[in-house]
Amino acid sequence: QERLNLPPSSPLQPTGQLRRYIEPLKMFGTKNKFVFHCMNVKLVQEWLDTCDQYLQYVAKPFSSVSFGDLWKCDQDDWSAAYKEWSVVQFWMGFLVAMTLGITRFVDHKNIITTAINVGVRILVAFVLAHLAW
Repeated sequence: QERLNLPPSSPLQPTGQLRRYIEPLKMFGTKNKFVFHCMNVKLVQEWLDTCDQYLQYVAKPFSSVSFGDLWKCDQDDWSAAYKEWSVVQFWMGFLVAMTLGITRFVDHKNIITTAINVGVRILVAFVLAHLAW
């Protein structure tokens, strides 16, 4: 009640189910605030501007951290290791998409539907890996 700055008899005082979701948030205090952006065009444009940079990373995996060093628990540069793991995430998604596409092709599925499916899976893999980066 003190952190929420609500009087004890306030109608806005959380009860029941709502209290269960708010209680964990109290531990963060009032200094750390979560900001949710919805339909923020500037933020989306900023993210889209980094697509070329991320494509360069995807084109040259393990350029900043080698494959062997990526598995170590102690890194010289954690941000570079995190970037490389996001690149690995994309390539794993690409591999899964291609494997499913080949499997569908071998099973004599519709080639156009299969190509669209593979393209969408690769696009989703890129978007998710880029968002994680």
